[in-house]
Amino acid sequence: MSNISYPTKTVAGGGSTEYQEGNSLPAAELQADFDAIANVVNGNLDEDNLSGGTQIPNSKLAEIDGTKVADHWDSAANARAVTSPGDTATITSSPATNLEEELERIRYRIEALQGYRSGSILWDSGGSPINASWVEPPIRGENLLENSGFEVFSGSSGDAPDGWTESGTIATSAIEAAAFPVAGADKRSLNITTSGSTAGGISQTITGLRSSTKYLFGVKYVRTGGTLSFSTSGGLASGNYQDPTTTDSSTSASVQVTQMIVQSTSMAADITVTIQETTGTSGDFNVLQAWFYEINDDFPNPHLSIPTQEASHSTEITNLPTTFATAAGDWDSEWTTDSNLTLSQYIPGPGYRLIYTASVQWASGAVTDTNQHYGFRLRMDDGSASTVDGPYFYTADPHGTSLPRSAGVVHLEHVVDNATPGATYEFSYQVTAYDTGATATRPRLHPLIDPSLGGSVTGETIQSTSRARLRVERM
Repeated sequence: MSNISYPTKTVAGGGSTEYQEGNSLPAAELQADFDAIANVVNGNLDEDNLSGGTQIPNSKLAEIDGTKVADHWDSAANARAVTSPGDTATITSSPATNLEEELERIRYRIEALQGYRSGSILWDSGGSPINASWVEPPIRGENLLENSGFEVFSGSSGDAPDGWTESGTIATSAIEAAAFPVAGADKRSLNITTSGSTAGGISQTITGLRSSTKYLFGVKYVRTGGTLSFSTSGGLASGNYQDPTTTDSSTSASVQVTQMIVQSTSMAADITVTIQETTGTSGDFNVLQAWFYEINDDFPNPHLSIPTQEASHSTEITNLPTTFATAAGDWDSEWTTDSNLTLSQYIPGPGYRLIYTASVQWASGAVTDTNQHYGFRLRMDDGSASTVDGPYFYTADPHGTSLPRSAGVVHLEHVVDNATPGATYEFSYQVTAYDTGATATRPRLHPLIDPSLGGSVTGETIQSTSRARLRVERM
């Protein structure tokens, strides 16, 4: 609507829109002017006929409906757009001047709080990388990678750090002194070099994942030479959030961060993450830290608290081992389990540590035995039984003495870091004894100690107790 326009006045204005002195003023022409004013005032006021300085009080305005406010989501690019608001000290350096700019600054902080500000990417259904945006779900739970800071390296140069597997061929590997203060003045890093035509690096497989769930894989690193590659396998083979790969061949010697999102399959297949130099020529890089987190809008998958299990036995056992080999020297084949101290636990997910300890009280066997040769060991069965502590031995051969007496305690312990999700671990101690076939020289387990045995000394008998504990810790 334009401003008020007066109609032409045939009589009063002589054919113009203005009145002329001395002309008659017909009522119709005067009414036409009033009608022109009323037509604009009654419902047709707009920006064309309001002053730029017009200020209408809020109390005079109706509530603005949300559907009347312009969106900032009219394209994929606008939907992802974020702008840094600065920090408290510099907040005025980038002020928002409209609602769209305000929204972008709020989105930026949402994205940063979720941990996606440092170069996070995903691969879309076309197999192309796109930047992750502020709409991704939050990080849930703990870092699922073992030895994620590469602090433990018990191998030799050319090996992978503990918990990791060599991928390709590593020429040299070692923990280097702290050299990157941005990561912490005391934080050391793992240096890896490669040579020749073979790629080299490290990988780790994460098990016990949730089905159809997104995970964030990230690495903090410094690349000195070669082309560094970061990738996953075992995730979706196609579609959005399929297994990604990204490379870095830049010349920057500063600490970099790369992150990528991958989704697990509907069957929750294991996912392997790989960090390696791909060209195989003069590869040289340092890795300071890696992470693999679940990201999910659903209820998190926390580490469940598992109570300590205990077992004890205080009744004397004198028939273990159950048999003896007929040939002398075959006692290594006579190991027998005392199930009274056996404890087991299944693992509900990644990130658990098992600690089994046992204290076994023993004493020498029959009072007429002159030879004492006893062995003790700890066995762990996680699908493949193996000795994890011991064997420990007590031996005595007191020739010429008719009443050898002895007793002691054997301490057995084993720790399992990052126990395999879904597996069941069973711990048992075993005992053996040496016998040529002439006498049954078994030890007495959890013995009843009687000072009067074999002599004239009398006293109160005491029943000993052997104990075992299985603790499960959340890492």
